[in-house]
Amino acid sequence: MDIAIGNKTDFPESIYVIKENDKKIVEAKGDYRRIMERKPIDMIYNFEYDTHRDFIYYRNSGFNHVLANIAKKRDIVVGFSFNKFKEAKNKYQILGRLHQNFRLARKYKVKTHVVSFAKKQSELQNEITLKAFERLLIKKKLY
Repeated sequence: MDIAIGNKTDFPESIYVIKENDKKIVEAKGDYRRIMERKPIDMIYNFEYDTHRDFIYYRNSGFNHVLANIAKKRDIVVGFSFNKFKEAKNKYQILGRLHQNFRLARKYKVKTHVVSFAKKQSELQNEITLKAFERLLIKKKLY
């Protein structure tokens, strides 16, 4: 896996771009709508971890119907990072945002992947754990 940190020419807003087997995986930072519309990417992830506040009646999860339509049209996969969720301080808020984004992606038939995105080999998760996390996101009610 080749990680290009701070690739300012192609993705100036993104923290890093992972290039694996000629696939571009971008973290959603900055103006990710413009990245999704204009750049050839294969996966974008971490919409939920922006520092914006939630609204009164729904979560401000960073992903909406406009971005879902762009992702569907350009065949961009929306990724969900298990490792980032594990490290989060406000897990309930993040879980609500993840659930909302997953449901929205399924409604608009956008491809989704739950991925570990581990920084060390000891943080890697097996497929059973990632499938269980995906089943948690599919549930209709979160208590």
